[in-house]
Amino acid sequence: MAIKFPPPPYSGSGLLIALDKYNVEQKTKHDLEDIQRMFDLCAELGIEESPFMWYELALTLARKLYPKPQKKGRKSKWTPYILGCLVVELERLAINGKSIDWAADVLSKREPWKSFIEAKESDITDKDPGEALRKLYFKARNDKWAKLYRKAYKWHEINDDIASWEAAVADLLNND
Repeated sequence: MAIKFPPPPYSGSGLLIALDKYNVEQKTKHDLEDIQRMFDLCAELGIEESPFMWYELALTLARKLYPKPQKKGRKSKWTPYILGCLVVELERLAINGKSIDWAADVLSKREPWKSFIEAKESDITDKDPGEALRKLYFKARNDKWAKLYRKAYKWHEINDDIASWEAAVADLLNND
């Protein structure tokens, strides 16, 4: 059952009425009931008695009353991790004088990128998937995740383990 806090009782107007013994008793009774309701509220919210219990209660109620605004719409499937992989994969293809445009066209036709782009919930609004990949590349190429993924790819390259890099990229694309 929800705990309700009634408004304080009206004690009339004027100082003399407020000092009346009856009014003082009523106010004290009301205050004790409010304190008991506060303890009940703490119990309902799972807040244990402690020196910081009133702070915890205030914070819990504030979080309920003023929650952090959430972004509207669905979450983009182009996470920073996938964009980092995209940057590396396009740069891998764009060697020996090949352009990023050419690499984006080629990559958009290869699995697992082709399936990832064609998914129904795709964020790509461009009709040409190669052009969409190119735009995403230029948006993400200087990102910290792209730099990190370049280093990760270099590690695989130095250890002559490109197959595990490709498996990791495929796994990331298929699980997201």
